[in-house]
Amino acid sequence: MIPPPEISYRDLGTAKKSLQLWARTHGYAMRTQRSKLRKNGDISKVFLQCDRGGQYRDRLHDESIRLRHNTGSRKTNCPFSVVVSESDGLWQVIIRDPEHNHDASIHAYAHPVHRRDDIQNDGVHDIVYAQMKAGIGATDTIRTLRQIDPDMSVTRRDVHNLRADIKQKELNGWSPI
Repeated sequence: MIPPPEISYRDLGTAKKSLQLWARTHGYAMRTQRSKLRKNGDISKVFLQCDRGGQYRDRLHDESIRLRHNTGSRKTNCPFSVVVSESDGLWQVIIRDPEHNHDASIHAYAHPVHRRDDIQNDGVHDIVYAQMKAGIGATDTIRTLRQIDPDMSVTRRDVHNLRADIKQKELNGWSPI
């Protein structure tokens, strides 16, 4: 997989969006590994890694008390990483390790980061809300979203979760009963 170009951006938000778009078109995704702050609290560096980077941490070590068996993980200890650091008002992208230890994903919906970015669009929220109020199911809502944007990486579960969030906000802390 091809690493992103090492160029400068005017702000951190633009840099992260550009890097994520690059990763999406090349079959992977990036997530923030950690950040470094200055003494005044401003971010000076952001370390990004492949969303499959890191090792799976087994939260329950004792097999006798484990509640869930055979849980999976997407982590493959992928070494790919990027640093975005600020100097003189510009955010410079520096590739730390350009290699991946896995194949590129065929679809963007294989990465929760891309799905989250798509579902957080205002237009998506409005469509899901309108179709929920009209009594249209999640599957038909997905069809509508994909007709508008064929590259939409939202799944039916994402639509269900968004609808549940909308209902919860409408209840304003009250029980549905």
